[in-house]
Amino acid sequence: MAGRPDRVVHLGRGARPAARPHRARPHIPVLGRTDRDGVPGGAGQTRHAPGARGPRARCRSRTGPDAGGSCSCQGPASQRRRTGDRPAYGPEPAHVLDLHLPEDRSVSHPVLLQIHGGGWRRGYKEREARPLVFSMAKNGWVCVSIGYRLSPAATFPDHLIDVKRAIAWVRDNVHQWGGDPSFIAVTGGSAGGHLAALAALTPNDPVYQPGFEQVDTSVQACVPLYGIHDLLDRNRIRYPWPFIESIVMKTSPVEDPEGWDLASPIARVHPAAPPFFVLHGSHDFLVPPAESRQFVAALSGVSESPVHYAELPGATHGFDVMHSLRSRHVVHGVGKYLGAVHQNAPNPGAHPAEK
Repeated sequence: MAGRPDRVVHLGRGARPAARPHRARPHIPVLGRTDRDGVPGGAGQTRHAPGARGPRARCRSRTGPDAGGSCSCQGPASQRRRTGDRPAYGPEPAHVLDLHLPEDRSVSHPVLLQIHGGGWRRGYKEREARPLVFSMAKNGWVCVSIGYRLSPAATFPDHLIDVKRAIAWVRDNVHQWGGDPSFIAVTGGSAGGHLAALAALTPNDPVYQPGFEQVDTSVQACVPLYGIHDLLDRNRIRYPWPFIESIVMKTSPVEDPEGWDLASPIARVHPAAPPFFVLHGSHDFLVPPAESRQFVAALSGVSESPVHYAELPGATHGFDVMHSLRSRHVVHGVGKYLGAVHQNAPNPGAHPAEK
């Protein structure tokens, strides 16, 4: 609906859910895990899809003639210990990703691509949005957590180019792991929310696809959480962040006003935007919720797709990082939303909507 978001949702209210009997945590196959954060499989162990043998166990991970990355994932994989094997989506050391797979490989699954935050200069794909990623994989989504180049070594739009390259890799390769390349949703928190929104609003823009201009980088849904949507901060919502100028953009708004404007999702809204579900905490003092409110108002005023907004009472920045009662509500809401969008997509895969 033009002029306002289609729906404002409040997550986290209501009575505490009834206690449930304890159930063992389900096994979620993970490719590319080398961290020590307690993910099933442990440190330095790469998990592959159960029963992967023969041709399906071979990972031909490539992004085209300019990429030298590859993954030597060879079965029988479910019991094989490997260290350092991570699919590469591009030529840079940061161009690696983790795949979190549903156990059912008999149907084609929608894809969720997760972009970590960290102010464009730090952050780890292994540590963010774990509740969401594990839940979505359990419920039949192929989840892809990506790394990307960080500032100060990287200068914007390097970060966005990497996200686009990862989307291109997913579209080319995810079928090997049972993913449906025709349905890709993107999500991320903070700086990751900024990059997710910007990627969703700039499909197939050759400026952000050097060397892979012909690849389709459109996405079918976007879920940015507590994102930065206006780098210029036109309405003086945030405290000044000098590091964006000195470390990320490496130019000032005075020197390059157009560049700063084009780097702001609020300036890139258009009628053909995909469905958006924007989330923010009411007590976020790092990125105040007004940042998302004004973005939602601008997007819903022009977009022909649904635009939803949820403001979580009492939530601060990074409310989805750790497992909590609130993050359970968030995960449930996002899962229901993405399941509905996938179910109503023009050419949905065989996978049923999340229940």
